[in-house]
Amino acid sequence: MIRKPYVLMAPADRAGGSQYSFHKAPPLAIERLTDVIRVLQPSEHTCTEDAAVTGFTTDSRAVAPGQIYVAVEGQRVDGHRFTAEAAKRGAIACLVRSLDKAEPNRNCIAVGDTIRALGFLAAAHRRAMKTKILGITGSVGKTTTKEITASVLNTTFHTRKSEGNYNSTIGLPMEILKLKPEDEWMVAEMGMSYPGEIRQLMEIAQPDAALWTTVHAVHMANFASLEEIAKAKAEIVDYLGKDKILIYNADDPLVSRFSAPFRGKKFTYGFFDPQTDVRARMEPFSDWDATPFHLEFGNGKHQLLSLPLPGRFNVNNAVAACAAGLALGVSGSDLVSALRCIQPSAQRSKLYAYDGDVLVVDDTYNASPVAVENVLRSFAPLSPRYYRWLILGDMLELGDEEHDIHRKLGESIAGYGFDQVTLIGTLSEFTYEGLMAHKRPNCKVEHFPSVNEAAAALSGPIPEGSRIWCKASRGIRLERFVQALTAKLA
Repeated sequence: MIRKPYVLMAPADRAGGSQYSFHKAPPLAIERLTDVIRVLQPSEHTCTEDAAVTGFTTDSRAVAPGQIYVAVEGQRVDGHRFTAEAAKRGAIACLVRSLDKAEPNRNCIAVGDTIRALGFLAAAHRRAMKTKILGITGSVGKTTTKEITASVLNTTFHTRKSEGNYNSTIGLPMEILKLKPEDEWMVAEMGMSYPGEIRQLMEIAQPDAALWTTVHAVHMANFASLEEIAKAKAEIVDYLGKDKILIYNADDPLVSRFSAPFRGKKFTYGFFDPQTDVRARMEPFSDWDATPFHLEFGNGKHQLLSLPLPGRFNVNNAVAACAAGLALGVSGSDLVSALRCIQPSAQRSKLYAYDGDVLVVDDTYNASPVAVENVLRSFAPLSPRYYRWLILGDMLELGDEEHDIHRKLGESIAGYGFDQVTLIGTLSEFTYEGLMAHKRPNCKVEHFPSVNEAAAALSGPIPEGSRIWCKASRGIRLERFVQALTAKLA
């Protein structure tokens, strides 16, 4: 019981949350409201009773009883406006910048910087657990790699994974705060939109191992060059610690170069370098229902594996996951069962089958130039009898060259022999121009300014034997088109 409200005034340098240095977080499991108060030592709070903490959320509309609501000041909405709503929905407390910022609520904790305080709580909770953490970063395929890696590790260890795309300085701490004493490993996805973000995640999570997959031209609106992206990603190496394990893609020259200075244990994988610890080779395949590949590892050990996900690029994710598993103690024979039960995350290479031998891939969560090129290559091995249909929306966050990138993509699409290409969005108009200048005579090409217009134009039967892939950046909301398409096929 916290017997009465009290106000603990802090020094001036506490007002913005600068007291929360992650590496100084005390090892204390965050299980009750008193634990939160004890760890944060807030400038002031109005909590009068203790209660069990069931989790943390930044969405006042999704508060579950026992959770702590974290008020975040966003560019469009200030979360402090919704503290009263969060309390009505069952929040036991609200983390706020100051009591003056919050709506009237008897259980508010003033911490200055709420995001920093959330990370500090996660750092304290992590240090109280014996759980080992594997941090994963890369420019594309992080979430799929995380899902496969968790399945691989779970064959041998009690494994937790960060859910969905909770990979930021807000999302990952909330996932770390879910750790339980029985968790032996946690697979933690680490995203990055700006320099220093991965450093913060590393300081909070203090992983025992790290997996670095790729460097590609994504988030170019925030970076001047590919080299700058690599340097920012390399924070996962710089802050890992020499007594840890680094698993990395030896086929990626930037990943290899920035991993070279690491002084701890290195474990490499790839398709081309015969000196890697795990060597992969693609096997022939003719459809999207499964993708076979071959692994060689250890002292001449071999394993033939089949990934129930479409696209060769997903094999890259699977090889990374298998390398991580082998590096951390999973046996080669367990890889077979681990991959057999893989289920893709929503909107990430999710395969749907319909009557008439029609396959639809919902890959609408995100898109970048390299990811779209990977999708194009996924059509190459298909039999000529299939009807090839690409549905593509805008790629976002590409910086000043976004028009040229979209136009060149259209030129590239022209060489893949599609039967139909549907382009959606304002930037995709440049893709349309590039494609129309080079397209084959028998390729049907259409462009729509919006998803709603494209969905409304769906008419006529879908050809039998269609192989349809839907891809776009998240902001386009291409999943609405997928819903219209699959409703027509159902």
